[in-house]
Amino acid sequence: GALDYDFLSLNTGADTDMRWLDQHTDNDAVIAIRPLPAFMEKWQHILNAAAQSPRYQLAVVGAGAAAVELVMAAQVALQRIHPQHQVYLVCGETLLAGFHERFRRQVTKQLARHRIPIIEARGCGYQDGHLLTSKKPLPVDAVIAATGVVGAAWTTHTDLDTTDGGFISVTAAQQSTSHDNVFAVGDVATHVEQHVAHSGVHAVHGSKIISKNMTAYLAGLPLTRYRPRAQSLYILSCGDKFAIASWGRYSVQGRIWWYIKRYIDRRFVAAHGKD
Repeated sequence: GALDYDFLSLNTGADTDMRWLDQHTDNDAVIAIRPLPAFMEKWQHILNAAAQSPRYQLAVVGAGAAAVELVMAAQVALQRIHPQHQVYLVCGETLLAGFHERFRRQVTKQLARHRIPIIEARGCGYQDGHLLTSKKPLPVDAVIAATGVVGAAWTTHTDLDTTDGGFISVTAAQQSTSHDNVFAVGDVATHVEQHVAHSGVHAVHGSKIISKNMTAYLAGLPLTRYRPRAQSLYILSCGDKFAIASWGRYSVQGRIWWYIKRYIDRRFVAAHGKD
């Protein structure tokens, strides 16, 4: 049903970008990482199928940090079931674009340590037990799409200003460009006054700005602008209690960074899980 509101704050996330799939795709075999509850249910189906197979093969399509973390976690999980199981990373022409070359080299070495083939081709569909790519077909039992985000479908049914990709357009104050009493942050929104990547780091810091601006808006006070940091700490998990930390052109790796990442993630869940 409909809900009336005087003030609205949105942080609903977005949908996985599935526009790379062609019209002949067997959609049941391609699993999007968003929404997360649906993905977790289908991931359990993958584990169940792998437990019944002498050689289960899975492809992860994507070139970003989420795809890299996922492919290593999946490789560890499937090879615990059977050492013959295999996960592939299909990443197109550029892996981890936007990250420093040193960080990318370290990640590539970790993928090699896990014996994960990197296939530099664009996925384009799934048919007859094969992931179709811009090169040759890859025989796999299932495909996970970690291919970035597009605006959530529900935004097209509102009168909020949105970008061509379907994201809610917001100012530097995280305020809707069309509705003064609507604020949005995270993957559901896109900044129109400055470039802010779709990243969990910006979602967390942007949420703090909304918290301030809710009070300011209701009191008729000036709003605070979100000023993204030039560099942010990013910690990429490698699937087996090992992680790589990146800060601009600097990067380090080791088990200690996996524990630091776990501490940060647990603290975030503890702070927000009860909301």
